[in-house]
Amino acid sequence: MRFRCRFRGLLCLFLFAGAGACRGADGSARDEVDASGPDDASSDARLHDSDSGVAMADPHAYSEEEQRVARAALEAQSADGFSDGWDPARLYAEFSEFARMHFGAVGQPRVYEHGGADLVFDDAGEWIHASPNALTVGFASNLPARSHVEVVAPDGSTQGSTAEPERYFYQHLHRIGDLTPDTTYRIALVIRDELGRVVRTPPREVVTAAEGAIEIPGALAGPPYVLEGPGEYVVTEDIVADGTALVVAADGVTLDLNGHEVTYSAAARDVIRGDSPETAQSGVYARGVSGLTIVGGVLSEGYVGNASSAGDRGLHAISVASSTDTEIGGVTLRYHGAQVFAVYLPGQSGRMRAHHSEWIDGGWEILDRHGAGGSRCLYLPNTDGPNDFVIDHNLVKRARHTAFNNADVIIDNEVYIDSWATNGFALSPHSKPGVDGGRLERNEVFLTGYHAIGFGWAHQGLVIRDNLVHLESIETGMRRWWESYGDHDSLNGFRITNYGSGGQVRDGLSYQDNLVLGRGRSGGLLRGTAFFTDRTITDVSFARTTIELVAADDETLDIAPIVTQGVTRERRAAEPLYYRDLHLVSDVANVRFGDSYGKGDAHRLERCVFERVGDRPSYHTFVFDGTYDSRGHVVLDPTFVGGAAYDDVWWRETSAVSAYSIAYTLTVEGPAGRAFEIRDVDGALVHSGSLDEAGEARIPLSATTLHPVGWPDSMGRVSAPFERIEERHTPHTLIADDASTSVTMDRPQSVALP
Repeated sequence: MRFRCRFRGLLCLFLFAGAGACRGADGSARDEVDASGPDDASSDARLHDSDSGVAMADPHAYSEEEQRVARAALEAQSADGFSDGWDPARLYAEFSEFARMHFGAVGQPRVYEHGGADLVFDDAGEWIHASPNALTVGFASNLPARSHVEVVAPDGSTQGSTAEPERYFYQHLHRIGDLTPDTTYRIALVIRDELGRVVRTPPREVVTAAEGAIEIPGALAGPPYVLEGPGEYVVTEDIVADGTALVVAADGVTLDLNGHEVTYSAAARDVIRGDSPETAQSGVYARGVSGLTIVGGVLSEGYVGNASSAGDRGLHAISVASSTDTEIGGVTLRYHGAQVFAVYLPGQSGRMRAHHSEWIDGGWEILDRHGAGGSRCLYLPNTDGPNDFVIDHNLVKRARHTAFNNADVIIDNEVYIDSWATNGFALSPHSKPGVDGGRLERNEVFLTGYHAIGFGWAHQGLVIRDNLVHLESIETGMRRWWESYGDHDSLNGFRITNYGSGGQVRDGLSYQDNLVLGRGRSGGLLRGTAFFTDRTITDVSFARTTIELVAADDETLDIAPIVTQGVTRERRAAEPLYYRDLHLVSDVANVRFGDSYGKGDAHRLERCVFERVGDRPSYHTFVFDGTYDSRGHVVLDPTFVGGAAYDDVWWRETSAVSAYSIAYTLTVEGPAGRAFEIRDVDGALVHSGSLDEAGEARIPLSATTLHPVGWPDSMGRVSAPFERIEERHTPHTLIADDASTSVTMDRPQSVALP
């Protein structure tokens, strides 16, 4: 469980936030969010004091019918329906309504176990940027919450507040505009969670920046407005550009959007290329610069229907190539064009930080989903060595394909993927042979659509820790995307894949303390993990994680917290992959050994809890699938809860040589250094060794191996899928010198040497 700190008084770190501008005492607003949401979105929600002294508002509520209608609207979206035109705001609003009623903590008590029972601010997430005429305020909460920022008068009364966002988020971005330069303002941050609990910080003072920066437009001609010298530039009014809006042609530029909106690509264009500002249609365009900082405003794509090819590019909110030391903070990016990378940073080097920003993808079209194709929130190069790229405290309200990758540090982001093509990876680490993959920590990831994956993999040295992944199936019927192979309507928490005959190196990948939740429906496929084994996949551990995946209907059978895969041709040579101290909860299956995508041997589940929930008659603890056989799987020191059982297995689609073993740990105690051996029920030697300096040895011993009926004579498809043969290996005999003792391994236990 992650530890979240309470807000510390007047801690004044400079931050960003993104939905609306300040709402005055008369209720008027500037720069409101697109979708206000239902009645409970109002920042004027009725407050009262609870018995605990926490301010309370009305809780988040919706009916099953409202939930069904929202899901149906999202499922009805299709490539054919949008091919002649679409409304990006409506597309986003339909997704947002689905997300509001399917993601979050409502009905998910494990979210509170993971994030904390009490609603609190996360101090590390705060950042405030003061422009001359605006404040951009970013902060974070430990639970999903609606939020606003209040402007506080000297007497403590509220002079105005920003609008609340359209749904409940962990990352919060707000702007207060129409302010006076070099003036002190008092602001307070307010969050309201789905239970109606309200937490408000004490007011703090923030001083807007003084005048003196170069003004845009000012004396500059444009658009595009060309920033030809170093220094600070400040936008003083909203800008609309038919093509590219701003061009940075110097090192050491700080571009302060000052709370304003810059609209780029406002005109239709048949051919868009990134060769130059004139052929591109980008919000901010730069090549070969260093020390560029972009902060504090909105970059919005204009004309609906422009496209950017995978080769030519050029349609971006920010396009900064072959540059060094770039920072993007407190920026809202709205985009919708085909094949768009919202922020495009090819050839980036040195320091790069993207933080406290907001991505809103109103598009759907993917022209090429392979390799560097598709649509991404942020493109970074896959550097040949370690990099100094940091992506933190961002909110991706919706992305159609992928969000962030290739940075050594990806932390504290909130990402929603509404997948429109195969391999929609939310977060992927830096992955290069011989280079550590870095760390991906404390992210919240939400997946739906055609084919989405929470976390990709690296070649080596990867830490993925303390993340939340939430999966919610919809039925797309291949109306969004079509391929004759691979998964459809598939959502996956964590994935490791080797391709072809395998042999790609994946070494030292560590997954710890994560939480995966999900609901499958309409025959969709849910995998908590989809990990390959191979002879070159080594030292991989998935530990201390709860995965709870359930089905919302009777037709959905392809659901399991753990799905074991592998390189089929080389599976006999696979190195073991370890799952340790997991809590695996499902009403369909806890583990699927193999499926249509891959079958691999040597998956080891150690000290795991297998819990059955619900009363679906089709439930089984273990399922073997994928046509070919797989074996060498070990379930060590298991705990079975709620009707799960060690011998509850469905040989669904597999051959008769498939198998898995149940094993328990025997702890042997006695004089240090004393030698002993252990033989199984048939007298076969299974261990020989001696006690360590503490006079102890811990040995996993197989109690039973389960096979389909037909083993060992048949290698064909299983004909009796719900029957099994048990090959018993216990009682075991422990022998030391000439003495021996018998022990039946039906549980973990300790024994003294005879």
